[in-house]
Amino acid sequence: MQKIKTFTILLLSLILVGCGEQGPDTHHVEGIITQNGQPLGEAMVAFHPAPGGENTRTAVGVSGADGKYTLTADTGLTGRGAFAGDYIVTVQKMEMVAAAAPPSDPSGPPAPTTRYNRVTPQIYSAPNTTPFRATVNPGRNEFDFDMTGR
Repeated sequence: MQKIKTFTILLLSLILVGCGEQGPDTHHVEGIITQNGQPLGEAMVAFHPAPGGENTRTAVGVSGADGKYTLTADTGLTGRGAFAGDYIVTVQKMEMVAAAAPPSDPSGPPAPTTRYNRVTPQIYSAPNTTPFRATVNPGRNEFDFDMTGR
């Protein structure tokens, strides 16, 4: 009888923990990334919480060939969108470039290595330099960002 009581208490405790509050809702965020007016594919878009707000979670997305992105919140689970609040937005795209490295054996051919070239202007890639801002509100949100320069 004691084992049944213990099992029942343990089972109820697990059920109650699983039914706890889920936290704030995420809200749909999408948009188009362009560079000099042209859609930019394979760019990483990150919405960083603005200082002083209640939100502490970053939301990220990657643009498709048409420049369109959709955010996913860092919730520990797969969540679509972002939490309501103010954000600093960064955008960056890097391209992998094969480069020749100095040969380890001077008489042999150069060893291939990989390096990355920045496609987007550096100003847009860091929260402390980007001019992009967004305020996510409950419901659907759309934010388009156009970068200028190379």
